Amino acid sequence: MAPFAGTLEQALLGAVGSNAPDRLPMSKAEKTNAAWGLVVTTRASKAQLARRACVSERTIAYMRKAADQMRKRNPARDLSALTWYEARKEADGTPPEELPDFDAKDMEEAQKTADKLSRTFGRRLSERPHVLAMALAIYDKRMPALLPEHWHEQGYAAGDFYEDGEEEEPDF
Repeated sequence: MAPFAGTLEQALLGAVGSNAPDRLPMSKAEKTNAAWGLVVTTRASKAQLARRACVSERTIAYMRKAADQMRKRNPARDLSALTWYEARKEADGTPPEELPDFDAKDMEEAQKTADKLSRTFGRRLSERPHVLAMALAIYDKRMPALLPEHWHEQGYAAGDFYEDGEEEEPDF
């Protein structure tokens, strides 16, 4: 194979673009984090970024707005070190200490579980959330009470789970 002869930006766009489509399942968080990385490190168009990372152009617009706000506050900051979730919360004005503090092992286990769900069910669970809710209740009758309680304890609001630009426009 011949060596790559393009720019660093072209290499980043190509790498994310070849990994983002659902041939090898990537979670929404992985796709939005990849998109965030491209937003803060390249000058590609919204359409190019959206296509390469498999997210909406609206999500790219939110990301650019958040990056612009954070760069105004601290021009020297390396925004690529943040996840999209962290950047979004910060741009929204949530202090870092208020972000959920997940144990690293729990987060790793949760990611593995999410990856298994994605490989097994694809988008079916997202398209039919009532079926997932019923399955969780059958799996453990305590789940309908435990999940909202856990999410509340972690400081989640309903909009925290939307990562693909489908939510209402944020206030930042």
